[in-house]
Amino acid sequence: MVTKVRRTSARPLPLTNRQRRIQLLIKLPLFAVLHLLSWLGQARVRRLAAHPRTAQIVTWMIRKLLGRQRLYCEHNFEQILGERSLEERQRIERMFYQNMLGAVAEGISLPPASPDPKHIRSSGLQYLDDHPNGVIFVSCHLYGWEISRLNLFRMGIPVYSLYRDFSDRLLNHRSFNSTNRFGDPQFYIPTWDTKRMIRHIAEGDNAFLFVDVRTKRGRNGKLLNFCGKPAWTSTFAASMALTHNKPLIPVYILQDKNGDYHQWFEEPIDTSSGDPVVITQLINDSMSRQIMANPHCWALWDNNRWAP
Repeated sequence: MVTKVRRTSARPLPLTNRQRRIQLLIKLPLFAVLHLLSWLGQARVRRLAAHPRTAQIVTWMIRKLLGRQRLYCEHNFEQILGERSLEERQRIERMFYQNMLGAVAEGISLPPASPDPKHIRSSGLQYLDDHPNGVIFVSCHLYGWEISRLNLFRMGIPVYSLYRDFSDRLLNHRSFNSTNRFGDPQFYIPTWDTKRMIRHIAEGDNAFLFVDVRTKRGRNGKLLNFCGKPAWTSTFAASMALTHNKPLIPVYILQDKNGDYHQWFEEPIDTSSGDPVVITQLINDSMSRQIMANPHCWALWDNNRWAP
């Protein structure tokens, strides 16, 4: 018997009628919960999520409903933040769930609750000057990453982004994995259509790429240090920068207690080595500094980022 290799980056197959019915049954209660959170508003949800009892309830729900993600979370906190005290890790976990609930409330809002530009402060803008061939922005999933991308459009810098569908096809729906909440959908490119992204980069367009997601070993996947532990990381961004002579500029965003955002751009990554592996490690080092400084703001603790 031949076993088919499961490729999450491949073009998704259409759902069967039975799967569509199951999807509908799953979506209805989820929509009810999400719209309840949306009705409460992001500020109220964040206050609710800040309560210690809420973190306990969310932890229990994740353990019961999403056991695998809960195990990933516990394992990653212990592995990466093991040198910190148990109390500190528990505090980070509570704040992580607080940010998660706030992001859910914001994400389901229709129309999207994107902040007014006056509530976004940007720094490091000098690094954006004099790049006529376009820029490849690299980042990690700090909560508010969509706001970071949206603000580039507001600044007159349109960017193309890759997005990956949820691995669970029954939840793979635009209502949950929305690509049109912020900006024009044509600037979102699915990972199974990477050739289109390469074409845009070659034509001088800007790209916004996340380098903190796990990549399977292969042509672009290399085992590199990430937050102090080896993790499979894609060298795609570095390879594109070298091939098409583009700068790699890290960009990050954080939200303060008042709901205002601070977006900042770092100095372009040094590409003088000409080695995509060395360059990708420099990107990892930049992302790791942000994640370790603000662990509660990174959204992928429930991901198998450090899986062998």
